[in-house]
Amino acid sequence: MSKKGIITLAIVCLFIGSFLIIAENSQACFSWEVVVEDNDYTNGVDEGYYTTYKIIISLRPGCRSTYWLSFWVDETIPDWSSAIIDMEGEQIPYLDEFVLSGTVTYTFTFKVMADDSITFTEVASMTLNIRANDKYNQDETVTETFTTTCYGELVDYTPENPVLSQLENTTNSIKLGWTEYPNTDDDFDRYEIHMGNSADFTPVENTLLHTITSPTETDYNLTGLSNGSSYYFIVQVWDDQAEYNGPFFADSNTLLARTPGINYAPVAVVLNPPSDISNRSVRLTWSENLDEDFDCYEIHSPGT
Repeated sequence: MSKKGIITLAIVCLFIGSFLIIAENSQACFSWEVVVEDNDYTNGVDEGYYTTYKIIISLRPGCRSTYWLSFWVDETIPDWSSAIIDMEGEQIPYLDEFVLSGTVTYTFTFKVMADDSITFTEVASMTLNIRANDKYNQDETVTETFTTTCYGELVDYTPENPVLSQLENTTNSIKLGWTEYPNTDDDFDRYEIHMGNSADFTPVENTLLHTITSPTETDYNLTGLSNGSSYYFIVQVWDDQAEYNGPFFADSNTLLARTPGINYAPVAVVLNPPSDISNRSVRLTWSENLDEDFDCYEIHSPGT
C-alpha cells in the first residue's frame, strides 16, 4: 500500500472511532423506575411521631454501569420534617450524591415526622424528588407526593411507648425485655424487634429481627452474636385501629446492649527465687503479666 493510502486509511479509522464514541455518549446510559409502597404503614400519625413509606428504585446499566443518586424535598412546612432512610435504617442527607453500580434494586424509606407542638388535625403534603444520573450527566428526575395527616391532641390513638431493657447476656446472646402493651381495647396487633448499627437508626424493613403477635409475650432472646460486641435495639408496638385510619405504632427507647468478651484464664507468672533474705524480710520478684484485662497480683503465704 502506498504512503498516501496509509494516511487515508488512518484518517478513515480516526473518523470511525470518533463516531463510535459520540454514538456511545449520546445513548441513554441507564434506565430506572420508582415504585412506592405503603407496606402496611399508615399515613396517619399522632403528634411527636412519624410514618414511613417504602420506595423501591431499580437501576439498569446501559453504556455505563455506575450511577449517582440523590434526594430532596421541595417544601418547608412548619412543624413537619422528613428524611430519607437507607436499608440499614441510617439517614441519607438530602442532595448528597452517592454511587450505585451495576443492575441494582434498592429499597429506601421516606420518613415523615409531625412535631409534638401540633395540637389539631393537620395535613401535610411533601413532594420527594429522586434524581439519578450517570457519568455523562444524562440524568432523570422523578417526583412523588406524600400526604400525611397528624391527629394532634384531639385524638390520641398512638400506643404507649414500650420501655426496653437488657435482661441478661452471654458471650453470643442478648435477652431483651420490654413493658407489656397496656391497652384493654383489644386493638393490639404485634411487637416488632429491630436492630440497627447506630443510636439514631430508624426501624425499617431491613432492620426487623422478629415479630411477636401476643401482647403478653414481652421478651426475646437473640443468639448467634459476636462476643465483646455492641448492638442497638428498638421495639415497636403496633395496634390496628383501622376505624381511625390506623394502624398506629410507637417506638421504645433505643437500647445499647453488649455481649461480654470471652474471659480467658490469665497467663501464669514465673516466681523467682527469693532474695535479700533477713530475719524480718524477704524480697520477691516475678515475671510481668501482659494480659490486656490484667487486674492485680495476689501474694499468698502459708504463714507460720
